[in-house]
Amino acid sequence: MLYWLIYLIASLWVSYLLANIFTGRLRAFIFIVLLTLLITPTTIELDTISLAPALAVFFLDLILEQNLSTRSLRPLFLSLPSIFAILGIYFFVRKRFF
Repeated sequence: MLYWLIYLIASLWVSYLLANIFTGRLRAFIFIVLLTLLITPTTIELDTISLAPALAVFFLDLILEQNLSTRSLRPLFLSLPSIFAILGIYFFVRKRFF
């Protein structure tokens, strides 16, 4: 659990640094999308319940096992469209009413 806390803090920091390159509304969008990419969890193996970041599991599977499987990217395929929809609604409401 402590590793997840350290990873979350590091992900927040990296997302913040990379988002500061951009300006305006794009900064918040980039920050949220990068944070989503970095902290979306997936199971390490099929029959275990231990979780790890989806991108890390995908790249380690690709490099170490030489296995190009999208099983580890499935949570990202679910979370990214959700985040895009939430951000779209947020920016629409913000532009429309504020």
